[in-house]
Amino acid sequence: MARKIESCMNCSEEREIVAHNLCAMCYMRVRREADDDAWAVPEKHAHEQRKRQQDGRKALVAMLDKLETLEKSGLMPPEDINMIRSKLATQLERAALALKSMTDDAAGKLLVMDPSTKPS
Repeated sequence: MARKIESCMNCSEEREIVAHNLCAMCYMRVRREADDDAWAVPEKHAHEQRKRQQDGRKALVAMLDKLETLEKSGLMPPEDINMIRSKLATQLERAALALKSMTDDAAGKLLVMDPSTKPS
């Protein structure tokens, strides 16, 4: 079945409409913008990406620890520290959501056996 050739809703050019009244170029641009590689759940064998994400999460936590040190020392005004802390907290929430989806995927693949039954 051939695709319709109409005006794209985004760029207004006459092209093949792929999905959601968008041409292929605009549709892929929207998809790429929606994807956020920094917080995407890595594939099972994407060791480098998992390592980068883990290092990033550790760095966020370390920054929060350093903010506590700065707060106790009095070198920065408390309102500046709270502003930085709130920005870091939003990033940590995103990381927590990514981690939750990773553990949910892993939990779905676990096989729990009843100890009273013996495998046949």
